[in-house]
Amino acid sequence: MYEDMTPLFANPVLPLLAIALADRVFKDYTTFEEIFAIPPPADGSLHHLEIHEDKQDLPFFRVISCSGPTGKIQSASSFSSRLVGLGHRAGYRENITVHDIRREALIKADDNGYSIAERMKFGGHKNPNTFSESYMSQMSTVDGQSSYWGRERRTIHIDIFRGLSLHHHPQLLQSLPAKLQADLESRPDFVALNNETESLNAKAVTDDEQRRAQERRSELYWQRRQLLVTELRKCQKNQPLNLASAHETDSFTCPPTYFDRVRFLDPPRDRLASSLFLNAPLRSEEGRASLHDLIALCKENPEVGYRPSLQPKMGHCPVAKCGLRMDRFVSAVPRPASRIWNADGSFSPITNSISSSRRWNHIYKCYQEDLKGKYGFAQLCFQCDEWITAKAEWQDHCQRHLDKPETLPVQCDILTYRRTIASAGFCHFCLFDPNKPATERMHQWVHSQTWTDHVNVHFQELKLGRSSEQEGGKALECPDPRCVEAFDSIQNLQFHCQDIHCIPTVRETRRTWQDAKTGGRIGRGKRPRWRDCCSPGFGESYNPAKPLDSSPLKGNTPLATERAMDETMTGTEMPASSIGSDILEKIDPYNRLKILIEPSQVRLKTNSDDPYIWEIMEGKEQLFSRNMSDLSIGALKELCEGIGKTFAAIRKPSTRLLQAQENCLHSFKPEASFTVKINELEECIARLTNELGIWRGQAALESEMKLQAEEEVDQLRRAIQEAQKDNQKLEQHIQEWEIIVGQSRSSTRKYSRGISKIWAVLEELKSEISADGHVLEIPK
Repeated sequence: MYEDMTPLFANPVLPLLAIALADRVFKDYTTFEEIFAIPPPADGSLHHLEIHEDKQDLPFFRVISCSGPTGKIQSASSFSSRLVGLGHRAGYRENITVHDIRREALIKADDNGYSIAERMKFGGHKNPNTFSESYMSQMSTVDGQSSYWGRERRTIHIDIFRGLSLHHHPQLLQSLPAKLQADLESRPDFVALNNETESLNAKAVTDDEQRRAQERRSELYWQRRQLLVTELRKCQKNQPLNLASAHETDSFTCPPTYFDRVRFLDPPRDRLASSLFLNAPLRSEEGRASLHDLIALCKENPEVGYRPSLQPKMGHCPVAKCGLRMDRFVSAVPRPASRIWNADGSFSPITNSISSSRRWNHIYKCYQEDLKGKYGFAQLCFQCDEWITAKAEWQDHCQRHLDKPETLPVQCDILTYRRTIASAGFCHFCLFDPNKPATERMHQWVHSQTWTDHVNVHFQELKLGRSSEQEGGKALECPDPRCVEAFDSIQNLQFHCQDIHCIPTVRETRRTWQDAKTGGRIGRGKRPRWRDCCSPGFGESYNPAKPLDSSPLKGNTPLATERAMDETMTGTEMPASSIGSDILEKIDPYNRLKILIEPSQVRLKTNSDDPYIWEIMEGKEQLFSRNMSDLSIGALKELCEGIGKTFAAIRKPSTRLLQAQENCLHSFKPEASFTVKINELEECIARLTNELGIWRGQAALESEMKLQAEEEVDQLRRAIQEAQKDNQKLEQHIQEWEIIVGQSRSSTRKYSRGISKIWAVLEELKSEISADGHVLEIPK
């Protein structure tokens, strides 16, 4: 392999050496500095770097998770799919596979003049016709004009024409636009897949049925993904390409990608995104820095990507009075209340830690509260990553951002990377509203639910004021003045906000309720489906859908009256002001009575077989005492004008509903007026809503506690496994030391016997010398 290939991303030694050093596979070398210090052989021979025996079976290409290498070998299908995805993200519409790279290498080898035998050996071919049939370009490579006129051969046009088979779009769509996504989700085949998927959850009872249901569910998910991919490929094929603006780099025409928005939280990748494109050799300072960053990536990835302004201090919370440990999770043991940071700057060990999902948020809240205690105010600018500790300074800081609208974010969503908020949420309605103060315009949202609720309130205000605009034919404009498009409906505006500003379209089942009169928020989250409400007048019925004034039915004939009242039961909306819009909004969020009957079957005098009854205000009972054909013209006219005002069709309550009504509305008096009933219903619904909120809060709390307990159990299980491994290692060490001690004892006994023999010899020698008249002192 060539070490001097540039730029660095084309250097074949760089990734291989980084993976090898990260795995510590070399027996005699652990750093790249040691390897680079090896002098090249003078005779041109090779140096052999030996590999540890226990590392020889280690997979080279391994599966990488969010926590780092898993140790499992990466399959060929996984590698191919990742390569295809890389090509799509680079802007290529076609699938770029390993075979395409292999084909290009063989074509280059043929152009460089290698023989057929050499090319076959290089490609592993046994048949010499394989190259011409499967690899060689279908376009002729002969330059006829230069050959005829004896000029030098030209090949640049051949490479250009071959490159036309790959369609590159600098701004290729990576996901389906919101409008096309909504159209696809409403298609019958897509709806059928969703309905079948939901039905599988209720059918499976036994283990075998659950297994078959899981297999079928996986198949349905695959079919749904195929529909999405097919629609995305069609959209990419029809995506226009303006070469004049394709390479523009301003933040609005070409908004930042996901990596551009989070790269500051991942320093090694942030540096590699620039250094790998440098024309520098591997042994240069830039090459060594790139190798060091690649080695860091090949090792364990950090669980939390801390912002530069909120980094832990020696693995602990940077706030001195807290000092909670951040580098590992032990258990939910209450931490000591005393300060753990000592006067000399050291810290005392603690027994508690915090889970990775809450570490950054803990530091953010703890640091903010600490600054508030010191200065009375603290606010983090997520764009600048700078703490502001004065209200006036924060006001000026926000105004400086607003004075440069080109620097304001285009994507307004809350972006999280490695459990850390990389970008706070903004409301693009408030951001470009000059009538609001700068701090309110630059309000930063860190909770997704409150952010979506706030933005949805603005869309509700648009819906409330849209009727006059529809009459005048006025088009809607995006609040961001940098957007030049106009929209004919609020839904298209929401689709635009989702595609460009990353504001998700809030569905009807997840939105904030708002009082149409006062503008106050009633609640948030999933709106309850009222099945058997305790209302005797509305029940789970009285669900209008269109204003009656827009109905084309006119006239005073009995047939017109029948049709008008039938529309009341099949979805026609009546003015909500006469019966309380707030109550209707709370009781029936979907505005459908769901009763379908023929117009000829509508009766003023209902019987026991009819699925509906009439809710009548006082003074109008005489209209329902006779059949419709017996009414006069004046009575019919009064009947038509009173639909939704003086009477309404409701679903006949069931026995269970009647019992619920009797329990909840036992204080209702028969002679109570319609307004009194509504007031009592409001109190009843408010009480039920409050109880429902309490139960939901308890359920959410218990769910969170359960998840936290499961996480703690998993952490403890892993800790126990690690402790067992450590225990096994300790037992092995103990056995080794026992062997060493036994050997030492045997050696000691052996040496003692030798010393005894030497001592006896010395004693004999002493006695012999004494006999000769000499005195010998033996040291003891």
